[in-house]
Amino acid sequence: MRRFTSICIGVFFLLGTAGFAQVNKDPYTYYLGFSLKPQSMGTQMVSYFLLKYHGSEFKSSRPITRESFILQIMGLEDSPANPEHVDWFEVYEVKYCKLVYLDSAMNKKDYQCPLITQLWKLRYEDNPFFTENGDDREPGWGKKMENGMQMPSPGQMAILRKYGIKNWFDVIKGEDMYRLLHDLCDDQWIARYQAAR
Repeated sequence: MRRFTSICIGVFFLLGTAGFAQVNKDPYTYYLGFSLKPQSMGTQMVSYFLLKYHGSEFKSSRPITRESFILQIMGLEDSPANPEHVDWFEVYEVKYCKLVYLDSAMNKKDYQCPLITQLWKLRYEDNPFFTENGDDREPGWGKKMENGMQMPSPGQMAILRKYGIKNWFDVIKGEDMYRLLHDLCDDQWIARYQAAR
């Protein structure tokens, strides 16, 4: 009888913990992403996000800083979009983004990632935060429309649609984003994008 009671208690314990594990399992999928639409506050011309989905249904987005975006992609900052701390720049061979210094005792990290700081070029013909004196003009790859708005041309949008967006202000996320970042390391890809009308 004691043995039967012990077995029953063990079975109930296992069922209880299995049920508890299922209840606590996060049903959501998280992605990192960016939009060519500027943040509503500040001087960043690109917005960075942590996105939450349930299956294919969008649930929420949380704005994050450019630094946090880079560190989460590199696996150097905790992220539900990168729980295994994978360096996705390395996986997708994004050669212009790399860790250059890590001191875990002092919790200091330094990285080089000029590619991310130049994502604005996909939308703008000229950097709108540079002054007009000409010496410090920094050209982008986007086009200036007749109404003065800077955005990707129709031909450039056709290229960007291959990365999962419909409009220039949509969020490019997940694997599509990593493929775009990889392609941005290719000078020929950039030349094709610049030439697209």
